Amino acid sequence: QKLEFVSEQWLPDGYAANNVVKIINPISKDMSAMRTSLIPSMLGVIRHNIYHQQKNLNLFEFGKIYFRNVSVKNDDFVSGYFEDEILILAKTGLSEHPHWTQKDEYSDIFDIKGAVEDLFSKILLDKYKFIPYAISKALLDVALNIEIENVVVGYIGKVHKDILLSYDIEQDVFLAELNAVVLSKYVSREKRYHPLPSFPMIIRDLAFMVEKNVTVAELSDSIKSVSGKLLKSVELFDLYAGDQVESSKKSCAFTLQFLSEERTLTENEIEQIINRIIRELNLKYNAVLRSKI
Repeated sequence: QKLEFVSEQWLPDGYAANNVVKIINPISKDMSAMRTSLIPSMLGVIRHNIYHQQKNLNLFEFGKIYFRNVSVKNDDFVSGYFEDEILILAKTGLSEHPHWTQKDEYSDIFDIKGAVEDLFSKILLDKYKFIPYAISKALLDVALNIEIENVVVGYIGKVHKDILLSYDIEQDVFLAELNAVVLSKYVSREKRYHPLPSFPMIIRDLAFMVEKNVTVAELSDSIKSVSGKLLKSVELFDLYAGDQVESSKKSCAFTLQFLSEERTLTENEIEQIINRIIRELNLKYNAVLRSKI
């Protein structure tokens, strides 16, 4: 398939030169290696659509990527080489279909993150994390690793503007690449049902001021660790770093939902948990409570 061949200059960093499967007699320099990522072919599809006046896109593709490794011995593939099945998701342009009743909003990193979360929900996956990582000379300038049980199954990110311009794309593109082979090992086939709650849920909002290098995932994990089984969910609903806070800090606001399957919770119980959360975040991250509702 033509799209499985790419120019070597479009191979993402992070793989040594001897890992790349090079073509001995390529048809052209633009088809001199087997792809190690689906990003180049996806950007080609996005460019084709934009050329045809379709700028608001939600796309996906399943495809193979290829690597060379002399230590790999395969019975089902050429010895010294291996391939992976990859799922790539892409969003660009408006995040929702344009309509006169609502203001246009463009896709961002949270939209592609939400698409991955929706996928995981469909396949009954709930124990995953998004981990920020430093990027150097990569195709992406904003990125998060996706981990399941401390195993990296993919990443999400924003494509670097220099790469986009080389494809004549003048709008932001957000991508997620997932290793379908690794991901399939964590897919649950068991259907799970929960009866509607018999007791009322208690909802609390907490906002904290923290240093910018403290991640939302770290805060969320710490909240869960001290809250016990009564905490059913914790969701970030606001993230602010601007004129109203110190330049080295940010404000993170969370919605917490508490519920017991056996009884009605009391205000005193919830207040004790909230106080534990405040103490934990203060001790661990020097977090300062901004508001409590």
